[in-house]
Amino acid sequence: MLFSTDDFWCLDMMKKNASRMRIVSVYDLPAAESIRALQRLRRASLIQIQSGLESEEVKVESDDILRQVYELVGGRTSYLARVARAPDMLDEAKYMVEMEKEWLLSRIGLIPDHDDDVMDEQKWASCSWLLLRHLAQKVPPVTEDITMTTLDEDLEMAKVSYAEARVISTRTDFLQPLDQAHIISIDVHHHVRPDSVLLLRAVQSVISEPGFDEDLDKTRARIDEIEGLHRQSELTVKEPFRVVVGKKEGKTVLDVIGLGGSFVSTNEDSENTEDPEDPKEELVRVV
Repeated sequence: MLFSTDDFWCLDMMKKNASRMRIVSVYDLPAAESIRALQRLRRASLIQIQSGLESEEVKVESDDILRQVYELVGGRTSYLARVARAPDMLDEAKYMVEMEKEWLLSRIGLIPDHDDDVMDEQKWASCSWLLLRHLAQKVPPVTEDITMTTLDEDLEMAKVSYAEARVISTRTDFLQPLDQAHIISIDVHHHVRPDSVLLLRAVQSVISEPGFDEDLDKTRARIDEIEGLHRQSELTVKEPFRVVVGKKEGKTVLDVIGLGGSFVSTNEDSENTEDPEDPKEELVRVV
């Protein structure tokens, strides 16, 4: 039986009892294979568009353009096939990064001045960006200076261990939902990385915008503020009052006096009203 999935929780559940299970991990194509595949797909697309031309007569973009496309979308064959069919491959790759960015913001976009009704959603978003920012900063941005040395150099995806990801994101229960949403990927070695190169470039675009770090700090500060308000209890008294217990003509006297706007502190009240000849007089404040 073959079972195909890209969610980590399936492996986590099945490996406990599947003693004869064999795992085959499928990754993106390396740089050299990606560029060769892109050349073949591009040539086939141009032959289909420009009917009547032979394969040798079709001019494919230079290796520099192919390398830049690879650095934008990576070696995932579905992305390479889509770029190869576009009129301008480089513009299509940039457009795909922009669309991935907008999708990502629709899922985990930050709202610094959010209402308390969406606090839980912003917890997930802010903790997710802590992890994504850490991963994106470990990979250099796209470069246009292509040399023969860097032409076939593989693009290494940033990764951290599952334990490190828990510490960076400050939450242990957000990793698997991020994996199921195809924002991160968790492999059989418990390595956490961005789900694709395309998503990595989208994350790099977001964190490079001015004010991103400030928005992230404001969002987390707003969450702390709302949680602090939820932990507090407020007690309100309509009108403070004073209870005076004393003795007059051998009898105990209990007098309750409403203070209203003329309310003064206990220390000032006791200093002004205490009778030095009656040491048994007591002031009791009830709030």
